[in-house]
Amino acid sequence: EDRLFNIDIKAGKIPSSERVMRVKKGDHVTWRVRSDAEGELHIHAYQIDLTIKPGEEKRHAFKAFATGRFRVEWHPESERGKGIHHQESLALLEVFPN
Repeated sequence: EDRLFNIDIKAGKIPSSERVMRVKKGDHVTWRVRSDAEGELHIHAYQIDLTIKPGEEKRHAFKAFATGRFRVEWHPESERGKGIHHQESLALLEVFPN
């Protein structure tokens, strides 16, 4: 199945109604990401690292290959490279078995 998620980051957060992205293993996932500040969006387990610039839309597509619950993290430009990690994740990607 093709799944599209719009991730609109404002002040380092997204609306609570969009914080959990649920898909099934094998789904083709597309993210459309926008932010009001420069930073990096990533998921360690999926080795996704996206540099986001304010005012630009970044699209990223991937196949959900690993099941589980994965933290989607946001690191503003001011924190990148400083070893600072948020206590709270930006969102969660939940991948369920078929």
